[in-house]
Amino acid sequence: MQRGAQDFAQQHQADQKLAGKEREGYTLLLAMRRWEFEAFPVRRR
Repeated sequence: MQRGAQDFAQQHQADQKLAGKEREGYTLLLAMRRWEFEAFPVRRR
């Protein structure tokens, strides 16, 4: 996660130097939820 944040920040700084017409917009959606493989609870001690 830290590496991704650093990369994003570097790209953001580089894009700020570009003219508006040279920039491209992108969206990243990151989601997390609790999930457990169904075989694990049965084998839990």
